[in-house]
Amino acid sequence: MNLVEEDPLNKPHYVFLSEEKMLEKVENSPKIKTANFLRIATAGQRFVFRVGLGIRSGTGKNDKEFIFSAIINEDLYTYSNDQAKIKWRLFNCKATVDLCLSGNLNMYEPIHAYSINDAFSKTIAFYFPLNRKSSGNAQTEFYQWDGSMPIEIFNAYKKFSKNRNIKEIIKSQIKRTNVG
Repeated sequence: MNLVEEDPLNKPHYVFLSEEKMLEKVENSPKIKTANFLRIATAGQRFVFRVGLGIRSGTGKNDKEFIFSAIINEDLYTYSNDQAKIKWRLFNCKATVDLCLSGNLNMYEPIHAYSINDAFSKTIAFYFPLNRKSSGNAQTEFYQWDGSMPIEIFNAYKKFSKNRNIKEIIKSQIKRTNVG
């Protein structure tokens, strides 16, 4: 029997881009066709996201939810290629899902991802492969988290004005820098 010490689908990242190298990568990316880009989070920032498993038909049981913490290992940028600067996309940055904060799930392995969308999808594929689809919108699913506030009830956490999702962070950055 051959045991693999490192999961080939979840390889840890060993090299992260510095602030300067990440900016250079964004500026020179063929994806970005305009000068409309903003840094919206710095390496080391934590975000939380919810994975809900829904109500199983005929069981009458309530939605089972799990709250995860992800740390971005590189600066996170957003960019817009449209002239109206309405549709903003996220640039990839390496992230690690390292904690399950609620839902009573023992995370036996962190999830290593190439973007926060990838972090969401891989978390579902790794821990809940038969329970739900792995799609989600990182801009509305990921919320800033400074580690000081408990997350027992995610819906209550989201209602506090200081707890913003990525879409809200983008809007505030655009207003502050007058890009859009």
